[in-house]
Amino acid sequence: MTEQISVTRAFDAPRELVWRVVTSREHFAEWFGTDAVEVPLDTLVWEPSVGARWTAQMRLPDASIKHWLGEFVAIEPPERFVFSLTDNPDEPDVLAPVAIELAEVEGDEGRPRTRLSLTQPTPGWPEEGRAALVGGYNSFFDTMARIIERVR
Repeated sequence: MTEQISVTRAFDAPRELVWRVVTSREHFAEWFGTDAVEVPLDTLVWEPSVGARWTAQMRLPDASIKHWLGEFVAIEPPERFVFSLTDNPDEPDVLAPVAIELAEVEGDEGRPRTRLSLTQPTPGWPEEGRAALVGGYNSFFDTMARIIERVR
C-alpha cells in the first residue's frame, strides 16, 4: 500500500513568482479555497515562520464551515516549503506534513518554468481517500495556475 501521495505540476513562471503564490497569505486563501469554497482572509492567520501556527476557516458550498489548523515546519525560499495541517483542530497532535518543493526547469524558448512537487504522508489511508486528496491538490494547482497568469 502507498504510504504517501505525490502530485507534480509545472507552471510557466519563474520560481520566485510561484513561491510567492504558494506562501503569501492572500494567494494561499485563494488557492486553498479553490473555486469551489471560500477561505475568507479575515479568518486566516498565515504568517510563515518556522514553528508558528496557522489557522483558517473554509466555507463550503453547503454553508458549513471547516476549521483548519497547522504549523510551519520548514521554509527555505524559494525551494522548499513544509507546513502541516488538519481539519480537526481538536486533535492538534495529528498534523499531516505537506512538503512543497520548487525546481527551475527550462520552458519553451528558454522561458522560465517551475516544477512544483508536493508530497503528503497517508499512512493507513484507503485508496479512495488518497485519490480524493490527489484530486483536491490538483484543484489547488489549477487555481494556482490562474493566480500565476493573473499576477505575472
